[in-house]
Amino acid sequence: MDWLWWLAAAFGLGLIEMLLMDVFVLMLLGGALAGAVAAAFGAPIPLQFIVAGVTSVGLVFVARPWASNWLKSKTPAPNGIETYLGQTAHTQTELTSHDGRIKLLGEVWSARLSDISGGTNPPAPLPPGSDVIVIAIDGATAVVIPASSPPIIDISLPDGGIE
Repeated sequence: MDWLWWLAAAFGLGLIEMLLMDVFVLMLLGGALAGAVAAAFGAPIPLQFIVAGVTSVGLVFVARPWASNWLKSKTPAPNGIETYLGQTAHTQTELTSHDGRIKLLGEVWSARLSDISGGTNPPAPLPPGSDVIVIAIDGATAVVIPASSPPIIDISLPDGGIE
């Protein structure tokens, strides 16, 4: 009946693995299954723990690096909008808060400067050849800030005021 305890431990570790999505816990699950096999063959409890421990350590050092690399190779690269966010681009035409063109990753995009003032104090236009950073994509328009600008931090208060 000891093997049932090991299976329960393996099941619990499987649940933890699903929550954490870390290959390390999966290796411990393998050790628990090895302990269950040892128990099913009638091994004494201390030997069951030794088998589970040695198997877990072996899996962590041998199988985990391979499994981690395999999972990383199967993880999709960013695509769509995520590909463009944070990228540096160069202005092709004068760039204002309403209109302009930039060259982004070899493609010419319509773009506009980010206007955090809401139109009350629009940013100064940028001349062609300026470096900008893409902070958002609005339809087919890249929203950018000058590369020399500090990052925009939203400090809006819940009532709409600004701190």
